[in-house]
Amino acid sequence: MAETSDVRRLVREAIEEAQAAATKRRIRVASATREGERVIRQIATPLFRTIANALKAEGQLFRVDTPPGAVRLTALGGSENFVELALDTARHPPVVELRVNRVRGRRVALEERVVCQDPGIGSLTEDAILEVVMPALLPFLE
Repeated sequence: MAETSDVRRLVREAIEEAQAAATKRRIRVASATREGERVIRQIATPLFRTIANALKAEGQLFRVDTPPGAVRLTALGGSENFVELALDTARHPPVVELRVNRVRGRRVALEERVVCQDPGIGSLTEDAILEVVMPALLPFLE
């Protein structure tokens, strides 16, 4: 039978280990949040605006929305149809993901794909974003 003092020592060690892991996770999430918000604000949002303008020139109407932690290209005439680049800090490790939502009648299709995960979020480029966004737009352009 285990001694009470040994059990208490193991419990204390487990608590300390959990607290240290939680501290590391909070620091990592804070860093990923800063990097992700910078990428969305400085790289993805201007790129999405450029895409929307190019689509408009081709007769395809989209608007750019910037909900917190994301940038969204929404097809006009169907606000449920969108392509979104978003920071997801609830995942471990935090990620930037592409979300594509398509509505056809009563059918709703939501696709989510990880574009980049921490610690590489800060190195996400326009080219990498274009590489995932352009194919995701194809169903809306039919």
